[in-house]
Amino acid sequence: MTRASAPGELVQIDSTDLDVWVMGDDGQPARVELTVVVDVATRSILAAVLRPKQPAKRGKKRPGGAGKSELPRPRGRATKAVDASLLLAQCMVPVPMRPGHDPAVLASASDLPYEELLALDPRFAHAAARPVIIPDLIVIDHGTVFAGRTFFDACAYLGISVRPARKRTGRDKAIVERTFGSIKSGFSQYVNSYTGKDPVRVRRSIDGLELWTVAELDDKLQQWIALEWQNHPHLELFDPRDAYLPDHSPNQMYRALVEIDGYLPIPMGETDYVPLLPTAWVGVSAQGIRFRNRTYDNPERDPEKGLNPFRGVRCPLRRRGKGGWEMRYNPNDPSRVWLRDPSGENAWVEAVWVHQERIGSPWTEYLWDIAKALYLERGGSLKDLEAERAIADALADLLEELGRGPARTGAQPRVPDGYAPLPPAAPRKRFDPYAGRDPSLWAPNPPAVSAPVQVQAAAPAAGADPLALEAAGLSPAAGSVRLDWVQGPLAPDPLLGASENPWPATARSAQQGRREDLQGRYREVFADLDDEQGNGERGGDG
Repeated sequence: MTRASAPGELVQIDSTDLDVWVMGDDGQPARVELTVVVDVATRSILAAVLRPKQPAKRGKKRPGGAGKSELPRPRGRATKAVDASLLLAQCMVPVPMRPGHDPAVLASASDLPYEELLALDPRFAHAAARPVIIPDLIVIDHGTVFAGRTFFDACAYLGISVRPARKRTGRDKAIVERTFGSIKSGFSQYVNSYTGKDPVRVRRSIDGLELWTVAELDDKLQQWIALEWQNHPHLELFDPRDAYLPDHSPNQMYRALVEIDGYLPIPMGETDYVPLLPTAWVGVSAQGIRFRNRTYDNPERDPEKGLNPFRGVRCPLRRRGKGGWEMRYNPNDPSRVWLRDPSGENAWVEAVWVHQERIGSPWTEYLWDIAKALYLERGGSLKDLEAERAIADALADLLEELGRGPARTGAQPRVPDGYAPLPPAAPRKRFDPYAGRDPSLWAPNPPAVSAPVQVQAAAPAAGADPLALEAAGLSPAAGSVRLDWVQGPLAPDPLLGASENPWPATARSAQQGRREDLQGRYREVFADLDDEQGNGERGGDG
């Protein structure tokens, strides 16, 4: 098994389907994908992020006859390389406690060495109970999220070594794989829209379920990690100096190891997160930066500030991009981009989308693709001068519609807002043992029992079924028994008594008289033995 003796010595990262339905950004149900970073030495979940997992939609033919090209289809959405890159940065800084979380989530109420960490890093005053660990070596698989250039560039910028796992060898990252199983059994299965891995449950209907949004489910997951995972004892976390001590939790193991290895605070500002974003090479015109049918500009009027020094100028660094300038963008927040200024080290110029004031709400690249598809379906063209403004209006209408929530007509997935009263619980189905049976086989109003029935054992008739009750005389004649199914418990069933005591009443009384005392029973037994021995001896003599 892979082992580590210091925090950050070995870290594993991976993604998996969380088996939960959520409400996507477009107002439609979607699956959710989880990406976590796990430290091997302490088993701590250093960072976790949830992203909706939605497949790409097929394009439609343009109206107007043959020869028309297909409409561009919205790209699918899942965890991207930028999400994994930003997770690495989150491992290195204290995470502030979120509003609405339980006070037990605070680092001051946990097993972390709060006083020592606070003296070194004041950001722990309002931080959540999550260890801060700088990864030294990280293990990845061969997925597109981690095998791309974006993730490797982010690791090189942060000084993290990368070790790819062997193909089809799960034990190379067994720690994070086992962590996924614990998250699903300890957190996912308690979500009302949990599906599990059963194909039947995965395809079940979600009509009428209260679906959490991705942000709400992520908020609950972060609280569960701080309260449950980081405080739960782990069998692999023990004190090597004393095997009789109880197993440690991830927070307790971090406390024991950080006192030996120490803690180094790393301040990270906005300019430190920008190099972790994906890269594009663009030109700067008089209108600004044109990127994915959107225009970005900086309102600076000084010719030496903003984008003014780059307008109409080719980048002197022609190693990549064919004379374009290096730009960083965030697919989860396309409202602004950053252009690298080669005159200074880690210097960036921020540019904002020119139609951002028409939106006024956060949006993603996925929603932009949906709005663009809606605009093209209405007969619009990307070559029109007002195409960008029209797509911005379509995006604003889409966000306004999503803000109102899904229609309440019919059985639709609903979003719990925390203010509206909960819907009444559905009536439980009553168990009916006679459901699906022929009603003619059971009487609607059975009669009550009038008197006990005297049952006499009789010899079965010739040719009759020996197991039949009527032939054995254990079933009364028709009409002689009146049973009340509504009445409470009565005296023992005479039929049951007759079957348990097959002797007639006179025979039973004679048997009882013979066994009144214990001495008589002993004499009886010995007399029977003497008779058997005498018979045996006489048989042998003859």
